[in-house]
Amino acid sequence: MNREQWSKLTDDERRIKVAELCGWTRIHLDSEWLSFDGDYTYEALVGVPAGCVWVGSGSYGEIPNYLHDLNAMHDALMGAMGGPELVPRMQANLILVCGGISSALFAHAYQQAEAFVLTMGGPDGSP
Repeated sequence: MNREQWSKLTDDERRIKVAELCGWTRIHLDSEWLSFDGDYTYEALVGVPAGCVWVGSGSYGEIPNYLHDLNAMHDALMGAMGGPELVPRMQANLILVCGGISSALFAHAYQQAEAFVLTMGGPDGSP
């Protein structure tokens, strides 16, 4: 995936792309997702997290909001980078996305998400 392809995606499509690269499967929009306390339902992107060996109704979870949550992006980076060989590529992509080293030091979650997809996504946009 390149920056032009990324720019054409909606925020939900971007979240799905990051989730797929992190190993999430069966991702879909659920219009009646039950709140944690069970008081109400809302629309949410849900899927089966990486490493889940049993797929049933209880194995689905809400996709993290990678574009606005630095903790979610930290988890994505730590879980999916695989090893030190990808770190220089991730750093270069983050500097590219942020427009310089100084800005990369204070990168927002959406900038980290874009750099992550540029690093991990295949040239045709596939995970």
